[in-house]
Amino acid sequence: MTAARIIAILALGLVLAACDRGPDEAALQSDVEARLTGTFGEGALRLAWFRRSGSAPDPGGAGDAGAIVYFDAEIEIGPGVDLAAWDSPGAGALANLLGATAEGIRIVESADGRQPSRLQLHGSLSYEFHDGGWIAHMPDPAVLGAPSPLAATDPFGAGDSLQDRVSAVLADAQRDAAGAAGDIIAFELEAALGIIERRLARAGSLYTFASGPVRGEYWRLGRAYARFAEARGVRVGNLATAGSVENVRALRRGEADVAMVQSDIAALALEGRGPFEREGPAVDLRALASLYPEAVHIVVMSGSGIESVSDLAGRSVNLGSFGSGSRHNALAVLGAYGLSLDDLGSVRQGPPGEALQALGRGEVDAVFVTIGAPARLIASFLDRQEAHLIALGAEATERLSRETPGLVPFAIPTFSYAGQPAPVPTVASTALLLATTEMPDGEVDTLLTWTFEEMDFLALGSLSGTRVAEGTAQTGIAIPLHDGAAAYFESRRASAAEPADPAQ
Repeated sequence: MTAARIIAILALGLVLAACDRGPDEAALQSDVEARLTGTFGEGALRLAWFRRSGSAPDPGGAGDAGAIVYFDAEIEIGPGVDLAAWDSPGAGALANLLGATAEGIRIVESADGRQPSRLQLHGSLSYEFHDGGWIAHMPDPAVLGAPSPLAATDPFGAGDSLQDRVSAVLADAQRDAAGAAGDIIAFELEAALGIIERRLARAGSLYTFASGPVRGEYWRLGRAYARFAEARGVRVGNLATAGSVENVRALRRGEADVAMVQSDIAALALEGRGPFEREGPAVDLRALASLYPEAVHIVVMSGSGIESVSDLAGRSVNLGSFGSGSRHNALAVLGAYGLSLDDLGSVRQGPPGEALQALGRGEVDAVFVTIGAPARLIASFLDRQEAHLIALGAEATERLSRETPGLVPFAIPTFSYAGQPAPVPTVASTALLLATTEMPDGEVDTLLTWTFEEMDFLALGSLSGTRVAEGTAQTGIAIPLHDGAAAYFESRRASAAEPADPAQ
């Protein structure tokens, strides 16, 4: 055997050894079982089958001390465990715990075709080698995608005057990036780009679904509807937006047929209050269904001295993006504690991923996010950082639910996040399917039949969709129900009340 061949074999051995880093199968299985028990309770979820399926270096680890270990498992769901219940951690917590995505979980057995009794899961745990052993931790938080940038192609031609004018405006913006002109140009360009994207989506689709920021929960739900519809020969465009406020405006302008909107934002739009004061009441808005709760999360770093909303006075706070329900909820929560924007040290805006990164860097002191719990973005941040959620006091939650139609008292379930051994009191809106009176009753019936009878949200890539259940379909709705939706739910109630046929 030549020296070169020996060196090659040794090198291959080193590569294979590096690819099999991390704990062995028994230790990995023990870590997985401990997480299931710690979050869902003894015997609630049981590993029926388990296999370690490989490992890789962890890009977020410290050199050779990091490893990502992959596994496949079948999980039996115990009697009485309802992953769709709003007061339980649910499938989202399961995915967060075991490093899985919606695409990595599938139902293999269920009692009614929707509520699972056995799941198959492809997951992963991240480890660091410390003090002679492998210690598990959660992966770094994902970042919500920004809207797509302008294409690099030239649709107008090299010498076109329109392109020259746009180029000149962009050059001015770059020269005055920190000044008033830069702010104005950036704002107007973002608005124009949104209009273009909406019109393109409208032109290319039979129906347009206004959702939310790319890779956010609303967007994933919109993608689930688009995928489901496509398999049935119906074109549905999933329109990425800033969130609830923008979605209402898209409905009013006829740029969307159906939208995801927070229940409290829908109530404001119906009455023409808050961000819709200039447009006036949107009297033709109608709710189709309530899908899942969206809790107000307030994230702060531990050791910051912030233990109550009152402590945010004089601090730097990210309230959420303009056009989002998060920002509106943040302002309402501050008001319930007697705080205004003038009482804060500084006000930041931006999507949740960017906001949490800024919190971790010490650039802001608190982040408001209204999102379905558990949110993986927040879960991975809390596991990696010395941070926690701020609870709302009973007086504030009572005032908010009384004075803000569409907001309800809510508690983020125990163990939804790392280091959360008790429920966190807060308020929540519900994520509504929203349309207008122009949507025909028959189309509403079809959409709701998909939603509550046919769609497998896990298979379609939406973890929040696993909370969707007919029993909570009218919870938290503060605007009129569409006539087609009222007829659908009445029909379902009548069918459920019919006595069983003894001949069957």
